[in-house]
Amino acid sequence: GNLAALERGRELAMALKKNDPWTIGTAKGKQDVIVMSGNNAIGLGALIAGLDFFSAYPITPATEVAIYVAKHLPKRGGTLIQAEDEIASISQVLGASYAGKKAMTSTSGPGLSLMSEMLGMAFMSELPCVVVDVQRGGPSTGLPTKHEQSDLFLAIHGGHGDAGRIVLSVESIHDCIDLTVVAFNLAEKYQCPVLLLSDGSLAFSTQNVPYPNPDDYHVVERNRWNGEGEYRRYVLTKNGISPMADPGTPGGMHIATGLEHNEAGLPSYTSANHEAMQAKRFRKFKDVVNDVDPTEVDGEGTADLGLIAWGSTIGVVREALQRLRAEGYKVKGFYPKLLNPLPVQQFEDFGASCKRLLLPEVNFQGQLAHFVRAETSLRPESYTICGGMPFTPEMIVNKVREVLA
Repeated sequence: GNLAALERGRELAMALKKNDPWTIGTAKGKQDVIVMSGNNAIGLGALIAGLDFFSAYPITPATEVAIYVAKHLPKRGGTLIQAEDEIASISQVLGASYAGKKAMTSTSGPGLSLMSEMLGMAFMSELPCVVVDVQRGGPSTGLPTKHEQSDLFLAIHGGHGDAGRIVLSVESIHDCIDLTVVAFNLAEKYQCPVLLLSDGSLAFSTQNVPYPNPDDYHVVERNRWNGEGEYRRYVLTKNGISPMADPGTPGGMHIATGLEHNEAGLPSYTSANHEAMQAKRFRKFKDVVNDVDPTEVDGEGTADLGLIAWGSTIGVVREALQRLRAEGYKVKGFYPKLLNPLPVQQFEDFGASCKRLLLPEVNFQGQLAHFVRAETSLRPESYTICGGMPFTPEMIVNKVREVLA
């Protein structure tokens, strides 16, 4: 089934024509701002990034991403498929990526769970792809229409056999546009899956954002083989990135498989080869922090309490900090947008400027706090809720007063 879906994605992608100009769609004339929901903004960001192929299975609260893309992607010669399930959708996305096209899917937690095996294949075969996860309450079918940010464990470690991926998280509607472009740029450069985390609250929220000009965005294309010498798809390089060749490139024939392989793409099961190839694939992630603004610090100097927040919780913390400072509290905020690989040094620098740390997040286990404690020397206090609703500024303000009392 996976193989058939992969081949279908390849066939569809190879047939794409990219002749029509990029379009925002329903926007008319020059405007200063545009009103968008989070889901629509992600679709718009994908179009700006050069999306060619989109395959998804409808799922709350992510379906509107596909609806927006379905409306506008054909205008620029792209293709959208409603797959029979999430396994087929990610398989088609990888097939399209193999065919040389920028490809993406969107889903929620249950669908992301089903995609875990093929995300491992994307890592092993070094195929660029973007997966948007609009988080709902969980586990299982959970709370389909409610808010939660509880897929971080799944996003970072949802796969067998040391399967790596890049994970980004959006704060606002503006982020939904900008970080979707960043997600595609990272996927194309590092030839790996990139997961973009949104959530149910942000998905349906609407905000005014500056009217985006596609020319203002830097768009990255994958490193393609120059045709010189003998082509080896997975040649070992210093930065771990090997040139790609689209099907039909003279001399560029190769195999992209989930089996461990040598530099030419042929199956190889020796210990030395597997260790070398895993080191190659993970070596790419060392430079990711330099290609994205991974964090933001809200406040200056030292603080009695520093708040670390991710996702749409950041906006709530921003307002709470304003109120707390007006009351005389010495507080500051830290907002990571890159969650894997974790920008460790930035976390350490922020922690060094605060006497204590508080990490509010909408999940039961304190998932980001877990990773911060595991990968840094910091020991933030967790403040978690999971009732299906986001934090309010009042909740954060009251918690800070309690901690600093």
